[in-house]
Amino acid sequence: MQTAQLLAPLIRMEAEALTQFQGAASAARGRPVQALRKMAAESRELLRHLQSEYYLNTGDTLALPRERFRSRGLQEDLRQAWQEAGRAERAYRDTAQRTRDRSLRRLCLDGAALKERQQNQLRLLFRGMFA
Repeated sequence: MQTAQLLAPLIRMEAEALTQFQGAASAARGRPVQALRKMAAESRELLRHLQSEYYLNTGDTLALPRERFRSRGLQEDLRQAWQEAGRAERAYRDTAQRTRDRSLRRLCLDGAALKERQQNQLRLLFRGMFA
């Protein structure tokens, strides 16, 4: 499979995660705001790396749809972000196994590690709401 075909769904997924973290941070109050902003910054950085790889391999950029975030309440926002982080981690690991490109493999493994960390951070935030 071509590198661009592997990268496109990851780029879309990370753009959605960025929108979700930014939106949840805007809707949240108190302690979760800082953590969600940090996760948004991490996703933004990963998205930049993915887009750079895409451009290097295709000479083109991938157009992303503008998505609007609609908060469903902090608990539901965190739950959805937690679920998405788990799906993203699996997608990054799957892509790392499918590619022969060492640079892309490293980027995907780094992305999987980030998503695992984010999922754990979201779990802790969620648990803190019930403490």
